Amino acid sequence: GKLTLTAGSANHWQEMSVTARDAAGNEETAETIRFLITSNIFVQFFMNKPLFYGTLIALAAAAAGGWRLWIVLKKRKDKEEQQ
Repeated sequence: GKLTLTAGSANHWQEMSVTARDAAGNEETAETIRFLITSNIFVQFFMNKPLFYGTLIALAAAAAGGWRLWIVLKKRKDKEEQQ
């Protein structure tokens, strides 16, 4: 048969597992699944670890590149002022 479940919204991971028993007492438990139900875009972004860490790495690389560019331009300006 088909079973429909309803899960509420939460700003954290939720877990669900299903256990089925028949009249003879046999029991089968399905694999536990984790899921996230939230409309908060910041929670969705933070919980998506590959996207979150990738964004941090990209920001760090951009900051390092900006810092390097600033140093090069400053040295160029200082060299022009000395001439």
